[in-house]
Amino acid sequence: MADQPLATILPASHAVYEDLICKPELHEAIQSHILRQKVETLLILSVEDFNVPHKRRAYAILTFFANGYIWGNETEILLQLPCQLSSPLAQLGEDLGLRQLATYASTVL
Repeated sequence: MADQPLATILPASHAVYEDLICKPELHEAIQSHILRQKVETLLILSVEDFNVPHKRRAYAILTFFANGYIWGNETEILLQLPCQLSSPLAQLGEDLGLRQLATYASTVL
């Protein structure tokens, strides 16, 4: 699957994932302690119909966000992801043959 490029943007149906990393930018959401609030307002979205480039982009976005959600910014470290992140990550990980966490493969897709 590495021969298929990463999509530059997800379909409009999943624009909320793009918003996670840019409104505000991910590092700002972590520093201002609003990242967890943003995740908790998400709906559980299906990623079944994505093509491989879209799956790779969604996986990269969600693994970065999951890492920020768990570790926060000097806040309580959480032990579990909410289903808004864990459900699509599990599906994407299975489809792409990757673990549902920030690995070298997920950050250099």
